[in-house]
Amino acid sequence: MLCTLSPQHHTNTSIIMNINNFKKIVPTICDADTCATPEDWKKENPIMGHCAIVSVLAQELFGGIIVRVSLQDTPYEKFKSHYLNIINGKEHDFTLSQFKSNPYLNKEKIEKNREYILSNPNTRKRFNLLKDRFNLKLTNINNNASKKLK
Repeated sequence: MLCTLSPQHHTNTSIIMNINNFKKIVPTICDADTCATPEDWKKENPIMGHCAIVSVLAQELFGGIIVRVSLQDTPYEKFKSHYLNIINGKEHDFTLSQFKSNPYLNKEKIEKNREYILSNPNTRKRFNLLKDRFNLKLTNINNNASKKLK
């Protein structure tokens, strides 16, 4: 699925939001204040602790379902669980690179809806902040592209 996201003021150009563009933008908008464990956040690994809110944002853009995987009995069990997306039948883990290896191979994936994920007030606050940054980033990209055309 492709999403065309245009700035509020109509221009001759807009970024076509696809999965590859989304993967490029996400690390640039993640920070300690949007991380589930801000004390663990590092610039070298900006998407660490962002799986839940990135999955919800990806679902908003591309549809599909969100699944949760337990991280129990893995090197990452302190994080308890991990979220990823299934879009058009294909698995997309936009925050997998936070791990040194795939921690959930052969683990059961359980579908979770956005209401479940955003039921935690802190998670909802982090999601809204991430979504605002994403929209601002798109506006800036579109504005810069528009200036180049003039």
